[in-house]
Amino acid sequence: MGDKEKLSYRPGMVLQGVYKSYGPRFGFLITDEDHEDVYIADRDHLNAVNNDIVEVRTKKGETGRHNTEGEVLRVIERAENTFVCTYEMTSFGGKAVPIDEKIDMVIEIPRGKELEAVTGARVIVEVTRWPGARANAEGKVTELIGYKGDKGIDIDIIIAQHRLPHVFFKALMAEADALSKEIKQEKGVEDFRSFPIVTIDGPDAKDLDDAVYCVKKENGHYQLGVHIADVSRYVRKGSLIDDEAYRRGTSVYLADRVIPMLPFQLSNDLCSLNHDEDRYAMSCIMDVAPDGKVAAEKITPSMVRVARRCNYPEINQAFETGVAS
Repeated sequence: MGDKEKLSYRPGMVLQGVYKSYGPRFGFLITDEDHEDVYIADRDHLNAVNNDIVEVRTKKGETGRHNTEGEVLRVIERAENTFVCTYEMTSFGGKAVPIDEKIDMVIEIPRGKELEAVTGARVIVEVTRWPGARANAEGKVTELIGYKGDKGIDIDIIIAQHRLPHVFFKALMAEADALSKEIKQEKGVEDFRSFPIVTIDGPDAKDLDDAVYCVKKENGHYQLGVHIADVSRYVRKGSLIDDEAYRRGTSVYLADRVIPMLPFQLSNDLCSLNHDEDRYAMSCIMDVAPDGKVAAEKITPSMVRVARRCNYPEINQAFETGVAS
């Protein structure tokens, strides 16, 4: 059974939806899953940019490729008002062109609003006036990212384009600094510090959040222990750290760096199962039969002390040659 055929809008209708730009030549109005997207030619997109919510009047197609086209009447809501741009100095001040080709506009930067950027700078620009029929947009530089050739500039641009939060504010860092680093035995917390626990991560990893051990039992089964750093001990509901972690949602792994969900005091220290250091964890101890059948013995808060930090290359070598480095 094929896909459901989508309905076409009649000319003369007024619709609302999301404008999707495909560069300087055309775009589409996205309304719902039941209707075809409405083609919008460059001359009809007003000053809408990619992902804006717009109001559109449909009309009979003029290009010969679409029965129904659309004309943007107004922008209801802007998707963004800041853009990553390349800056160029001009006689009146400067201009910035968004790096994303789907953002089809030139933003004029008055003198004094360029944040000391010069030609070739990659900058973040806030639009203060949107483009009109005969006028470019106007804006101001809010951040100087760097220049072509700077180390890591490509990744910096990606971070800026996706608006990835990568700086922890001072009050949160102070909260993280105030966390106790004392690791002590408590009632209900199992002590696995004498077990041959290992971590297995990339050679350059700094956040070691899981560890394992496995020993053969007298009955021929294996006891497998999996230990996960106990973040809940340090991140309390309603704390600044908790709120920021919720906002970030996850750590982001990029080509040359990691943007952590938690501040470094946790991600690289208290909640990292570093070699030869006591740490709190949540542990799952399992019984694994020779046929691979797994039964959980217990799940418990714990204390662990990693006996050795391993990395993927040496573990792969051990599997391939039977000899660990």
